[in-house]
Amino acid sequence: MAALALLKNLEWTAALVGSDQADLEYEARVRAAVTDNGLALWIRLTGELLGEALERAWGAADLGLLVSQAEAFGMVVTGRLPAEFQLWCARGQARWRRWDWPG
Repeated sequence: MAALALLKNLEWTAALVGSDQADLEYEARVRAAVTDNGLALWIRLTGELLGEALERAWGAADLGLLVSQAEAFGMVVTGRLPAEFQLWCARGQARWRRWDWPG
């Protein structure tokens, strides 16, 4: 958030979409970071969005950032591929196993 605070002279907005109930401590830290950096006019915390509300949020976006540390199956990524949407993903902490198939 501190880095985004340096961009307040530019025209931009951000919607942080995702559960605000899954990790209440993390949600409180994010909310405090937005407030402490004076970003309430630029950043909107939406909570979890589903259905048409989620599609509207994606439709309004120019860029998506997937910052999850682990995704069991990248539904966000595969869901955005048909739209040719620019989505940046964190490397994450998921552990992948390489399968060596005989033959």
